[in-house]
Amino acid sequence: MKNDERVEPTTPDAERYVDLLQRVLGGFTVILIGLSWPLWLNPAGFPQLPIFSFLVDVPVGADRLLSGGGLLAWVVAILGGYRKRFGRVALAIAILSQVILMMLNQHRLQPWAYLAVLSGGLIVACPPRQTLLWMRALLLSVYIYSALGKIDYLFATSIGNQLLQTTLGFVGISTDAWPANLQIGLTLMLPLIELVAGLLLILGRTRRFGVVLAVGLHLVLILVLGPLGMSQKPGVLVWNLQFCIMIPLLFWPLRESFAADSIEMPTIHRSIAWGAKGLVAMAIALPFFEPWGLWDPWLSWGLYSTRAPRAELYFAENYANRLPASLQPYVSEDLYNGYLKKLHLDRWSLDTLHVPLYPSDRFAMGVTTAVLDKLRLERGFVVVHSSAPDRWSGEREQKKFVKPDEISKRLQSYRVNPEPRQGFQLDPSR
Repeated sequence: MKNDERVEPTTPDAERYVDLLQRVLGGFTVILIGLSWPLWLNPAGFPQLPIFSFLVDVPVGADRLLSGGGLLAWVVAILGGYRKRFGRVALAIAILSQVILMMLNQHRLQPWAYLAVLSGGLIVACPPRQTLLWMRALLLSVYIYSALGKIDYLFATSIGNQLLQTTLGFVGISTDAWPANLQIGLTLMLPLIELVAGLLLILGRTRRFGVVLAVGLHLVLILVLGPLGMSQKPGVLVWNLQFCIMIPLLFWPLRESFAADSIEMPTIHRSIAWGAKGLVAMAIALPFFEPWGLWDPWLSWGLYSTRAPRAELYFAENYANRLPASLQPYVSEDLYNGYLKKLHLDRWSLDTLHVPLYPSDRFAMGVTTAVLDKLRLERGFVVVHSSAPDRWSGEREQKKFVKPDEISKRLQSYRVNPEPRQGFQLDPSR
């Protein structure tokens, strides 16, 4: 056999671990797609922003065909597993359909879906031992970047403080009378624990402690974020449960030979494997540039991070009262500048799609544009753009847009497409 045609020998144990990973990954992905089904199957009720501008005219019916085919492929990948050729082929089809769906709508770049694509790509393209090594590196980056993104004044005084109060509430402790600095310090223990768990997972000698700490952290989050605590959407709980299973499966000490791979594969297979590893390497490296606005928070594992710049849409009161019935539940009674009412895009997203609003000013500006275009408004509104907050003070720089041409000029400044896709309807039932 020629040198470029030799196939790398792999141990049955390595294949067994990857087979389990494929089934676990597929199972949780199917559950999460089901919990957020409107995001994938009912695209008309909320504005969509493709990643590339040439996709804005793709008919929305294509999403349902891709979603149905992709979901079926995920199921077949679970049933077939890694050891059956049809299981690997099905996984490749599922990954491809998911990538196309994400390209058609940036909102689908959910952290769990992004992780599924990267992990599934490794399973499809790489030898088993290489898959285990690279998936470990990917999961480590999730913990480290997620922790660093939470070391922030706004996190410590907003969502982080809610997490602290809810956690201590389970043991009957109230923080209301505690000094603010003490509350901030205790709140920042969460990202510190997350960071320590990630660092412990790096070395073989401390890996067991890292697994125990990481799983314990996720179990506490499931309790705090669940029905007895903050009552978050079920997808958040499933995402944490997924880590409770994947972390022991990947990091509980395996034979060291799994990390020592000598690849001898057919040339085309080697090219595909290097491509998959290159994409994962980029996914690990690019979050480093998120603080400068060069990479999106969710793609930087900014989970519960408050670091994203944002855009908010306000209407004059008489215009707000004439908004379509589908938007009325999301209009705030709180006035802005004495005469404007806020349209809560985040609540609209949660109710309509069962997922949070994509944390990006680019995405919020695109959604705002779609709404204003459908309403055909030239006045009676203001869009307030806020920069990413200062990490130590939480302060944001704000700029207001009151004319459509001002918004259009702002859209042209983004590197990634901010234009909404055709097919959006304010009242999708019509």
